[in-house]
Amino acid sequence: MNATTKSDTFELTGDTLQTLISNIRRYLSVAGGAEAIDRGLSDDPPVTKLTQAQLVESSGIKLPTLAKILNGETTNPTLESICQLAAGLNISPALLLMSTKDWKLLLAGVDRIIQLTQAPDEKQKLYIKKAEKVMSDPAPNPKEVAEAALALGREFLNNAERSQQILEMYKFSAMADMNALEPEQKLIVLVLASVFGYRAPSISYQSTKQQIEG
Repeated sequence: MNATTKSDTFELTGDTLQTLISNIRRYLSVAGGAEAIDRGLSDDPPVTKLTQAQLVESSGIKLPTLAKILNGETTNPTLESICQLAAGLNISPALLLMSTKDWKLLLAGVDRIIQLTQAPDEKQKLYIKKAEKVMSDPAPNPKEVAEAALALGREFLNNAERSQQILEMYKFSAMADMNALEPEQKLIVLVLASVFGYRAPSISYQSTKQQIEG
């Protein structure tokens, strides 16, 4: 009996596939300048396109496979193909699948961190106190990290989708290897996790400045 792997049956949704295609095309539009540096023609890489042929060479992916992905002719690019493309572009595979909503959430988290640095000392101390256990622990476990993320994001929960928002905070908080981060970096992860709780399907959120000042 032939086994069917998940990669044989997995299909990207229309939006996710379009995100992948758009991201690859945008990266290709600016990624071709390294050759000028290698040949001593420029100290700074010029903004030039990387051709599909060059990407095939740098990634090891086959040209027909790349063409099918870019033309939307396949809805199930393998994880291997996505990783090959990312390696050829010298980026993380995760970036190839980041949607506009993902970027907005990430930027909202960064904005929230900036606003916290400008907040009164009392507000800063309150947030640090909530995260203190995780920040001081060299090897916090995922449960402690998730609980700390919730402590930072609790005031922003929407009652209608409270449980879903909490779950999203928990999931995002588990993505970073906290054992490898410095205390200040752990705090940033916790703040970002609290913002990514807004991945709950129907949530719309205020600006982070309004949230923090409110």
